[in-house]
Amino acid sequence: MATKKTSKPLSRPLPTLCGPFQSGIADPQWPIIAPSGTDEERYAVERAGRISPQSFVTVLAIDIAVSRRQDLADVMRATSDFARREMVRPPVKWNLPIGEGGPATYRVTVTIGLGPSLFLTLQGNDRFQLNHARPRWLRTMPTVPGDEFNPATEATDLLMVIASDHPYVNVAIARSVVHGYVDKRLLVRRIEQGFSRPDKREFLR
Repeated sequence: MATKKTSKPLSRPLPTLCGPFQSGIADPQWPIIAPSGTDEERYAVERAGRISPQSFVTVLAIDIAVSRRQDLADVMRATSDFARREMVRPPVKWNLPIGEGGPATYRVTVTIGLGPSLFLTLQGNDRFQLNHARPRWLRTMPTVPGDEFNPATEATDLLMVIASDHPYVNVAIARSVVHGYVDKRLLVRRIEQGFSRPDKREFLR
């Protein structure tokens, strides 16, 4: 027999959303039952269950070429402002390839993750005096046997995850970072791209 779980009331109301997609989460999932203290009708529309994930993802591995803490703050502020603008600005259609009909939607999420090297480099340098604030479990991942990827040497200061419903949306946003339009002190070391099948099944099934 299923029982309804009780949750503590939210300390603040649900933020106003433009749709059922929360900025910064490419594959959001929410409890089926609304937590107590929330508007159940609104929750059912915006957050109940698994929300349709976006189809294309681009991951940028980025280092920050600064040495002072104030410069780091400036770069992070510019990066955060850029992410917010991209998630709310109207779409640009003129730069799509000839004959391309364009994406059906322009849902965009930009997630920024901090790497352990931002707090302490591989050489043990606490360059921004932030190591004391590093989350306990934020560490360089161990090497996987048989994998040529070496996390210790390939780790970067930031990861930026761009998700949308069309690859050209991702490319346009990534291009702004790569070419220094966001901040020339953001150095992109790697770009990884992925997508989901239209039927949402895994290729190995």
